[in-house]
Amino acid sequence: MKFRSHIDRFFGMVITTSLATLGVVFFLPLFLDSETTLLDIIISIALFLACGGVMVWSSFFVTYELHSDYLIVKGGVLKIRIPYEEITKVAPTRNVFTGYKVLASKDAIEIFYTSSLLGSVKISPAKRDLFLSELKARCHSSSFKF
Repeated sequence: MKFRSHIDRFFGMVITTSLATLGVVFFLPLFLDSETTLLDIIISIALFLACGGVMVWSSFFVTYELHSDYLIVKGGVLKIRIPYEEITKVAPTRNVFTGYKVLASKDAIEIFYTSSLLGSVKISPAKRDLFLSELKARCHSSSFKF
């Protein structure tokens, strides 16, 4: 079963501001330099598209897939495979600025599992209640704090 990430207004504004800042960083020097060449413009556009593309891809194309034995969290270049038997606790969190996160919303779920370097991953599925009920049906030994 596949779930998309919930995207809230705050996160959309953060990404929009980041893209605008990225645009200023790449294009303002072109206007300030009197000796800008076509190559400079092409390189700036290519770098902006590459950096902005990765930012948008890893922010707005996040999915969570529930398989029979494991959960897959995909966000841009990141892909995490979490076996259900390694999940120890699932709890709500609003602390989305720290830790390992693959989400696009402040209304998040923190999944604690044993093979994680940081101890947990924070996610924000769009259909939260359905996701939690499906995850609970697959994780028999996990603690759910909802």
